Amino acid sequence: MHPVDRETFRPVRTGLSLLRGIATLHKGDFKWKQPPYEYEHEKLPMDVISGGPWVREWAEGRHAWAELAKKDRADTEAFARDREEFLLY
Repeated sequence: MHPVDRETFRPVRTGLSLLRGIATLHKGDFKWKQPPYEYEHEKLPMDVISGGPWVREWAEGRHAWAELAKKDRADTEAFARDREEFLLY
């Protein structure tokens, strides 16, 4: 894969789509790494890394494909609001 338009390429969405494809195509062989992970001994490492269970649940097919775009848009808007007070220019 070689993205040629950095304005339209969405690397996170691409990676998550690949993850969902792998998890779907290889259900019998695909397993999430189990705890512990660094300081956390109960939560799945994927949930720690991604900030909660949503990404894992989406990769497992528990959320519709269209929900990824909605969540991405909502998270991006929330981040833009949260960072506003820290922008200098």
